[in-house]
Amino acid sequence: MINKKFQEYSFIKMAVLSTLLFFVVVLIIDIIFGLFRGQDLSGALSKYSNPGYLTGKIIGAVVYGLIISYFYKRKAKKIS
Repeated sequence: MINKKFQEYSFIKMAVLSTLLFFVVVLIIDIIFGLFRGQDLSGALSKYSNPGYLTGKIIGAVVYGLIISYFYKRKAKKIS
């Protein structure tokens, strides 16, 4: 097991990890809301087959990952 703190990762690694985590969380929340709206699982997932919808979610996750990584790195520099 790696005993490395999240702030000690490189900026790129932190951005990729933040992007993936955010995308997965958004995907799960989107599916859950789709199921509560009365859709079945295939209906909730069908909008991800639309390239425009999927591209928008990926771009949003990348922007989020970059912003969060920047703030974590800036905060780590202030602390040390």
